[in-house]
Amino acid sequence: MSATTSCANNEIMLVWNGEGSQGPTGATGPEGPTGPTGPTGATGPAGTFSGVFTSPNGQCAIQVTDTGIALGGPGCPAVQIDGTNVTSRGGTTTTLQSGGNITVSGGANTTISSSGTTSVTGGGNTNINGATVTIGGAAGCSPVARVGDIATVDGTTGMATIVSGSTHVFSC
Repeated sequence: MSATTSCANNEIMLVWNGEGSQGPTGATGPEGPTGPTGPTGATGPAGTFSGVFTSPNGQCAIQVTDTGIALGGPGCPAVQIDGTNVTSRGGTTTTLQSGGNITVSGGANTTISSSGTTSVTGGGNTNINGATVTIGGAAGCSPVARVGDIATVDGTTGMATIVSGSTHVFSC
């Protein structure tokens, strides 16, 4: 049969290389297996933080700035750290505690003071050393007698005067 011939009643015409209209989308297939893990990415740049972390009740905070770190708030004891100073302030009690040793050291002067009683206690020896150690005052004090030093006793008053005493420990 030729391309120009008509089909008989019992024949069906076929069109080779013809295109029809688009059919409907088929059903989605099953999910494929997980692919291999990719390579680790490069490390990102170091981060910075400047600002305030505040406790849920708003009474305590950590503040980080270019000049230092402050811990505390209106209802909290405070610790402040900056380029030259560390300050710790407690509302009633400040405790410094260690399972080992604690050293308090000053490059110039070191002062321990209180408006109440000040106690220094050691479970072993307690040593106080200095070029000059003054107990109970700052000026006009007398040398402290050591074992073997000479003291004279006033026969009338019974008061003793240390004749040869320590050259660096004084008492007022």
